[in-house]
Amino acid sequence: MSIWRKLFTLGRAGAHEASAAVVDANAIRILDQEIRDADTAQGKARDDMATLVARRRILEKEVASFREQVIKYEGSARAAVGKGDMDLARQVAQRIADLEQDIALKEP
Repeated sequence: MSIWRKLFTLGRAGAHEASAAVVDANAIRILDQEIRDADTAQGKARDDMATLVARRRILEKEVASFREQVIKYEGSARAAVGKGDMDLARQVAQRIADLEQDIALKEP
C-alpha cells in the first residue's frame, strides 16, 4: 500500500511542477492581464467616486435650499403671530419642523 501512496504523491508532484511550469512560462502574460484588470477596477472606482461626489453636491444644494426656506418660513410665522393668526403660525411651524427633519436626514 505504501508504494501506491508514493506513486500517487509522485503524480501530484508532477502535476504541480507542470502547472508551475505553465505559470512560469506565461508569467508576463499573466502579469499583463492582472495589470489590465487592476486598471479596469481603478477606472470603475474613479467613476464611483465621481458619482458619490455629484450626489453629495446635490444633497448640499438641497440642504442649503431647505435652510433658506426655514428662514423664510420663520419670518412668516413671526408675521402670523404678530397678526394673531395662531392657526397659520402652527401650520408654518409644522412646515419648519418638516424642513428641519429633511435637513437632518440629508445633512452629512
